[in-house]
Amino acid sequence: CLERLHAGVVVAAWPLREAAEATVGRDPAAADVVVPDARVSRAHVTVRVAHGTVWLEDAGSMNGTYGASRQRLVSGEVTAHPVGEPFHLAHAGLAFRVAAVPTTEARSPARG
Repeated sequence: CLERLHAGVVVAAWPLREAAEATVGRDPAAADVVVPDARVSRAHVTVRVAHGTVWLEDAGSMNGTYGASRQRLVSGEVTAHPVGEPFHLAHAGLAFRVAAVPTTEARSPARG
């Protein structure tokens, strides 16, 4: 599942299964997971789980998505992210992570 963290504690969770995706953002019309925070873009990041791997794709957010290495993700580029490791929206302000997912061969998910 996709979890929102505050001070390392899970404060909200959404189901996210193998071969599924969810868009995180501020606008209920554009996001599956709504975060009512002005630092978050309407559609901020898409989180995919495929082949036992978490894939993040920044959706052109204004304030950025930051992976496990705290480096800003390149907008539109699909990036592998470690399961269980937090990623951040809008610098370090908002932390999320994907809990354990089924383990299969890791390869980039098909887009379509």
